[in-house]
Amino acid sequence: MENIREFMDELSGEIARMLPEDLTKDLSIDPVTVTKMNDQILYGLSFKHQEGDAAPTIYVNEEYESHRKGKPLETISSQIAVLYMDTMLVRGETVPRDLSLDNENNELTIRIVELKRNHSYLSGIPYVSIGNGLAAVCDVKAKESDEGYWRTTITRKGMEENCYDKEKVFARAFENAPKTDPPTLITMECQMFGIDGTDYLKSGPISDRDKVPMYVLSNESGMLGAAALFYPGVQEKIAENLGENYYALPSSVHEFIIVPESLAPDAIHLAEMVRTANKTVVDPSEVLSDNVLFYDRKEKQLGTAVQTITLSEKHREARC
Repeated sequence: MENIREFMDELSGEIARMLPEDLTKDLSIDPVTVTKMNDQILYGLSFKHQEGDAAPTIYVNEEYESHRKGKPLETISSQIAVLYMDTMLVRGETVPRDLSLDNENNELTIRIVELKRNHSYLSGIPYVSIGNGLAAVCDVKAKESDEGYWRTTITRKGMEENCYDKEKVFARAFENAPKTDPPTLITMECQMFGIDGTDYLKSGPISDRDKVPMYVLSNESGMLGAAALFYPGVQEKIAENLGENYYALPSSVHEFIIVPESLAPDAIHLAEMVRTANKTVVDPSEVLSDNVLFYDRKEKQLGTAVQTITLSEKHREARC
C-alpha cells in the first residue's frame, strides 16, 4: 500500500463489511484530513448517517504506521469497528452541543501558538498577534459535567456565521482566561514529582534564600497553560514576586519555565536547551517556540532574546 489515502479507502470498506446491518444503513464512511496546531495533519474516517447531525471521526495516523510495520488490515478494521460501535452506544441520543457565547455554561479562554509553525492552521482561525512571533486564539470551554468539559477553538467560519465582533471576543477571552484557566507558578521540583507546593503567583515576594533556579508557569489543569504568561498582569506579578528580571523558556504549549536572571546560566545555554528539547523530547504537535523570552522588570517589557539566538548560532558554527 503506497500511501495513507489508499489505506483509508481500503480501511473504510473493511469496516463497513464488519459493522452490523442496522448500523450501516444510510451510513457513509469518508476519509477526512484535519489541520491541528503546528500544522500537524491528522487523517481520519468520518462516520456520517444521512439523517443524523453528528459525524464522529476516528483518526488513523497511528494505525497506518502499525499497518506499515505489518499489522493486518483486518485486525485494524475490527478494532475501529468496535470503537465506532462503542461510540454509538455512549453517544445515544446526545443533544448537539450549544457552543454559542450566549450559553451561560460556556466560558471563553485563550491558547497561544507560534505564527511561523501554524500557517495552515491559522488560515481558518481568527487570531491576534501578541508579539515575539506568537499569536493568541480563542477557545470555548463547554461544561459537560461536574468533572469535565469539552474545549474547542473558535473558527473563522464560526465567527462569521454568528456575527461575532472579533475585537470584543478577544477582549472578553483575555479578561475571562484567568478565571476560566487560573494561572499557577510552582517550583520545577513540585512539577516533576507531583508535590503540592506554594503557588508563587499568590504567595507574595520570594526571599533570595528561598529562590530556586526554575519555576513552572501553567494553569490549574496543566493543559495549554503557556497562555498564562499573557494573562493581564501575570508578567508583572512574576517579576514583582521574584524581585528581578527573568527568562521565560517555552517548554511546550502547556507551560513556560521561568528562570530568575540572577540564577540563570548563560543565555546561550538556555537557547540551546530549548532547541534541543523541542527536537528530541517535546511532541511536534506541542512545541511552542524555539525563542527564549526575557522580561525586563524596569521597562515592564517581554521581548525575544534575539541576541541570545544570534549568539547561539555563532557559538554552534564556531564548534563545527
